[in-house]
Amino acid sequence: MVHVAYKGGTPSLVDLAGGQIQLSCQPLPSLPLYVKAGRVRTLGVRTLQRTRLALDVPPIAETLAGFEVLGWHGLLALLNTPKDIIAKVNATATKAVLSADMQEHILPLGVEAAPSTPAAFTTRIRAETTKWSKLLKEANIRPAE
Repeated sequence: MVHVAYKGGTPSLVDLAGGQIQLSCQPLPSLPLYVKAGRVRTLGVRTLQRTRLALDVPPIAETLAGFEVLGWHGLLALLNTPKDIIAKVNATATKAVLSADMQEHILPLGVEAAPSTPAAFTTRIRAETTKWSKLLKEANIRPAE
């Protein structure tokens, strides 16, 4: 494969649908119109398990064990923020993202809410940092100067 750098997902999706490129990694929300029109085919999702956002699409991990590339959002606070404040913000945010009203708005955008605890989020950030640092080092990828 040859990597082609695009200035965003839309131009690469247009080129994929137009046959100028053969493969692209796109977020699920951008695909339904192209899939329904028969312009592109979804080969796999980047989650370890099937997602309710695309139940008929297998995870890449079914073919390539352990493959997972997720986008995520999180709330951060100053280092010395009291634990009771952190717990209250976490509880409020969890309740909000799991509410029926919020689910109605975020699912069509391709967002599956997966709230966690502050400790689990810290663990996730550390694991992601380790994972991507190792990959960059092994591939000898360095920042542009």
